[in-house]
Amino acid sequence: MRKFLNIVIISGLSIIMLLGCKNSLEELNIDPNNPIEVPMSTLFTSASTYFAYNTVGADMSWYSSLFSQHFAGAHNQMQNADQLLITSEDMNNFWQGGAYDGTLMDLTDLIRKAETEGNNSFLGTARMLRAFTYSIATDAFGRIPYSEALKGDEILKPHFDNQQDIYQQLFAEIDQAISEMESGIVDDIFSSNIDFIYGIPADGDYNVQMSLWIKAAYALKARLHIHLVKQDVSHAGLAIAAASEAFTSNDDDMRFRGWNEAASGENSWYQFRNDRNQLAVSVTLVNMLENLNDPRLLVYIEPLADNSIVGAPNGAAVQDQNGTLYSRASPNVISATSPSDLITFAEILFIQAEAYLLQSDQGNAKAAYEKGVVAALERSGIDQAGIDAYLAQEDVLPAGNLTIEHVMNQKYLAAFPYMAFESWTDYRRTGFPTQTVNPNGPTPRRWLYPSSTRNNNGVNVPTTNLNSGVWWDDGTED
Repeated sequence: MRKFLNIVIISGLSIIMLLGCKNSLEELNIDPNNPIEVPMSTLFTSASTYFAYNTVGADMSWYSSLFSQHFAGAHNQMQNADQLLITSEDMNNFWQGGAYDGTLMDLTDLIRKAETEGNNSFLGTARMLRAFTYSIATDAFGRIPYSEALKGDEILKPHFDNQQDIYQQLFAEIDQAISEMESGIVDDIFSSNIDFIYGIPADGDYNVQMSLWIKAAYALKARLHIHLVKQDVSHAGLAIAAASEAFTSNDDDMRFRGWNEAASGENSWYQFRNDRNQLAVSVTLVNMLENLNDPRLLVYIEPLADNSIVGAPNGAAVQDQNGTLYSRASPNVISATSPSDLITFAEILFIQAEAYLLQSDQGNAKAAYEKGVVAALERSGIDQAGIDAYLAQEDVLPAGNLTIEHVMNQKYLAAFPYMAFESWTDYRRTGFPTQTVNPNGPTPRRWLYPSSTRNNNGVNVPTTNLNSGVWWDDGTED
């Protein structure tokens, strides 16, 4: 898919997403000192929509859904990827539109303009989204351009920074974003007209709106700390501390809510299903839901014509573009206007549960875990009777010790379908949930560097393969 988003604001909550090609003459050749001048509101909407569509959605999310085994490939591009027939061409879209030439370019321009005009609301939110974007890029590829990226003609072939160093800079950037948002200029410019993530609260209080962005920044910080516990368990305590400042209910969830029913404004997952229908739900997901008598089974999955639910085997599914052999995700979760989950309250509770387990604190771990299960079920519309029946099962809420497997299994189920990338990250970190064996080889542990950066900056591109772990995974940079 060779499409990237350009945004034109027309009125209120309406946007038109014009899909067109976006090519760069040189890799990362973007000059932040001489940008085309556009209003901060337009830059913010453009950047946040690029982020939702191309950074956490589209190719990165669809491919990661195969690696997490939320889905399996049942046709063409996704079937090939599920069979591990992956090349350096496959991540060009993310690298350009989802990262450097798209989201990061707009965020860099917005940060420059917000600094000049002294608008800390735009400055802090843009900085937080920039850290979020870089975190996804480094979690996918390992070493990436960071300190020398987006320097225009000054640096045409940027250095690839070590992931360990990038993470330290991301924590610093998030802290700076929080400080800026706490002292933000709050006015009518930063409003629901341009904020498709949080908009304006019902009472019209912009300070409440900014408080949600601050919570989201702490949530991102908690997520990044939990990524590092495999290399340094002390990050468990830091994750707990960050999570304590993050979301306190499902109402706080960070979600992109800007999709509309126009053909060019639909949720990217919905567009992909309608246009290509290459993803069937994985047998791994179906088996887990059925084995746990999970009430989300029919919330998540659309039965076949005979009312059966059939998961596709990862790496071994046959062609089924018409959806007659394998089940697809339900319209309950993937529709034209379905919000795209970015970070949720349930995820934060599962992060706390994992972190407490790493500190051998069963009491707090189990309390956070149970709250996480309840939050995940409630946001799927499960009633109290269904929640009580689910928690009564030993495999869901054990009478004895809680384990990392319990936490990761429920976190995986709660992440379906939009946070597949994070589920893939969790699998690489923990080995859970237990996956169906792909006959074509092991689950990839990182993305191949795109051909676009190999062609333009090959001298700096690290030598890696799909099975090379990133630093927080195996302790090495390449």
